[in-house]
Amino acid sequence: MRHPAHVFFIGLGAAFRQQLKRTLTGLKRSYQQAYMSLHTRARLGEQHERRRAALLADGRWGRLGKLATVELLPVAQLREVERRLDALRVCGALTAQELESAAICPHCSYVPASEAVGPPASAVLDALDEELDSLVAGWTSALIENLSDSATQEKLGLLKPAAKRLLNDFVKTRQLPDDLGDGFVEAAREALSGLVRLVLKTDDLKAALVPGGTPAAPAELKKRFDEHIDGLARGHDSNKVRVVVE
Repeated sequence: MRHPAHVFFIGLGAAFRQQLKRTLTGLKRSYQQAYMSLHTRARLGEQHERRRAALLADGRWGRLGKLATVELLPVAQLREVERRLDALRVCGALTAQELESAAICPHCSYVPASEAVGPPASAVLDALDEELDSLVAGWTSALIENLSDSATQEKLGLLKPAAKRLLNDFVKTRQLPDDLGDGFVEAAREALSGLVRLVLKTDDLKAALVPGGTPAAPAELKKRFDEHIDGLARGHDSNKVRVVVE
């Protein structure tokens, strides 16, 4: 017994059946094109995967990883870059022919509705490369600034000669040593150990500056900011407090 839908389709005029077939084929092609475009945007191809592998092996990770043990530095920045790099997925195998018999990629099971549409994965990779440079530069500046501070100068004088020389050379040249060995990191940790690291969370700061989102005059914002920082540093020597924004 034939299915009613089949009988209905047979009963349609030949011209209408051809038109319906062309419409369905066109819709399928539109879906395939849209899916391929989104897939290319969301995934790294083989060429970009080689760049990702090279970035993972980059010496900047090792340097930042060692410096991350210096408590003063904003390690959350590094962890966020690591998270974003880890989130990049690779799939350069999908072909248009495979979408003839499958609605989604058979290699990575990409479903557009389940993933937020953001910048192209290749652009994210470029941005992360630049952010690594920014982290190295920012952390280098932070170390120089704090090692040059009067609050740490007395501590520097108590270090062993070799450790003191490492840090003084760094501050003078304003360049991290080519070989960022354990000696440099241990010396930096010891020299900065007297400083107090306080974390200023952006959500807390926003709540303190504009409670309830209400507008405020500049003078009032400055007052609220000072009060928030004073409260954060209460009980500590303000000369030794270092605030890290996260």
